[in-house]
Amino acid sequence: LEDSFISIEGDGHKYAPWGFDGGAEGNTASLDYVDSSGTRNSLPSMMPSRAVKAGESLKLTGTCGGGYGDPLTRPETDVLEDVLDGYISLETAMNDYGVIITPGLEVDSAATADRRGATIK
Repeated sequence: LEDSFISIEGDGHKYAPWGFDGGAEGNTASLDYVDSSGTRNSLPSMMPSRAVKAGESLKLTGTCGGGYGDPLTRPETDVLEDVLDGYISLETAMNDYGVIITPGLEVDSAATADRRGATIK
């Protein structure tokens, strides 16, 4: 790439999309400038003009919608499928959905019931 100028008009950087019926908020958007050394700096969502040089880049991350329903009531098998499909991590399964998945990638139903019960209290 060559030296150039950019103009940005973004949205969703300040407020996250809300969840419904017990669902969690979504994520806010972000815009990062990465210089040629790899140093990343956050930029505002709107800029009329900014110079960029060859070797520099921008990382734009869009918002994602909020959740629907209490994540602790999502069926264990659905959470496992999301892990297997790469949509969520094992940590997200445990921390957000209360589902314990073994190293063999199977649901530990007893540990899940304990975790979900402790989280609800």
